[in-house]
Order: sequence, then structure tokens, then C-alpha cells
Amino acid sequence: MKEGLEKSIQSLISQNSKDNIEYIVVDGMSSDGSQDVIEKYKDFIDILNIEKDKGIFDAMNKGLDLASGEYTYFLNSGDVFVTDDVITTVINLINEIPEVQNEYNIICGKVDLYRDNKYIQTADLRPWIPHQGAFVKTGILKKYRFDDNFKIYGDLDLWTRMRKNEDFSVYNFEKKIANFELDGIGNNPDNLHKQWKDKNFYYIKYKLYQKLLISSLLFIVDNAVYSIAGRYVFFQYKSKLNKSVKNLKKFYL
Repeated sequence: MKEGLEKSIQSLISQNSKDNIEYIVVDGMSSDGSQDVIEKYKDFIDILNIEKDKGIFDAMNKGLDLASGEYTYFLNSGDVFVTDDVITTVINLINEIPEVQNEYNIICGKVDLYRDNKYIQTADLRPWIPHQGAFVKTGILKKYRFDDNFKIYGDLDLWTRMRKNEDFSVYNFEKKIANFELDGIGNNPDNLHKQWKDKNFYYIKYKLYQKLLISSLLFIVDNAVYSIAGRYVFFQYKSKLNKSVKNLKKFYL
């Protein structure tokens, strides 16, 4: 865990537009050595919050409360910017194209997905977006905030609430923003039950009962495949399943 945090901090401080960044670090009283990493880089940190939290989305709300910039970006432990000019590129985009700032609440670039340090694919930006690629107006984020009852799908819930109120306006551009490691609670098959439980909480919240049923059936199949065939076969199966679902959506839409 501390290795991932250090990698993320190094990625941040290597950005060539340092004067335009407010560095906020939120740590939930980690006992894995993360605080040693924070101490090592404390001179680069503008605001530091170390206190117990209820999970990642509670921590993200704490960081949001401390943010004063026009846009907020969340880089979680283990994730990194792909190049040193990501922030500069976004700032230039805002300055050079007025409608980006005037008409859109979210600026979203591309995110590459990695597992075990190996490239998997570039994240699909439709219909939702990965928060690792999103620069969101701070005022909008403070208006909606994250529902900290979620442990995994709090960003999906945020986008849903914004969309319901017609605030989900996204300017997509081709720049790759970050590399996202698929080793967290939301993607590790060791946490299938937690993922299923959190996703079902989302479906119940928005009364998506048909999807709730499908989710429960998929959980049974996923759990069986992972338990019987193991990690490698499980990821192959999920990759083929996701491709099939995307093809069906293209066919019917």
C-alpha cells in the first residue's frame, strides 16, 4: 500500500505545472507505512488530513471539503498520471477553448487499465466515466458530494445523481490522463461478495430491480468460476463476458 502511495505522490510532484496545483493528502490513520511516505514528501503537501474515515468516499469528501481550486481531481493510492504534462494540458484546454469552462462541469480524458503492472485496455468512457480521468468543477462536487454509504460504487452514484439533475455535462478529449491499477477492492475477485453487495445497494437505491436480479445471478456464476477455476481463468471469462455485453449493446442500440 505504501509503495502505491509513494508512486502516486511522485507522479503528482513531477507535474510541470506545480504552481497551479493544490496538493491535498487524506489518510485514514493507515498502519501500513503510508504515514512514513507522507512524512517523506511533506514539503510538497499543501494540506494534510490524517484521521479515521469510514472508507474511500468519506476520505474523498474530506479532501473535497479542503479544496479551494476551481477544479478537483482525485488520484488514489497506486494510480499515476501518464505524463508530466497532464495538468498543463488540461489548463491549456480550459484557457484556449472557452466553452470547456462555460458549458461543461467535467473534463474527462482517457484512462488506461492495468492489472499486475500489465496493460489491459483503455477504459470505456460511455455511459459513465472513471473518476481517474475526470477533472470536475469543485463547486459541483461540493453540491453533490459522495454518498459514503458506498464502499466501491460511490462515483457511479455521484454521476447518476448529477445526470438526474442535468449537471452531468462532460467534455471528452483524447489526452490520456492516468494509469489505473485494477487491484483495489472494486476489481479484486477476492472481494466478489463486497462488490455484489455494493452494486446491489446502488440498484436498490435507484429501483433498478431487473439489474438487481441479473447482478445476483452473475454473482453466483462469478463466484463459481473463481472458486473452481482460479484467478487467471476468472479474468479471461470476465474479459470475454464484458466484450459480449458491449457487442450486444451496440447491436440493440
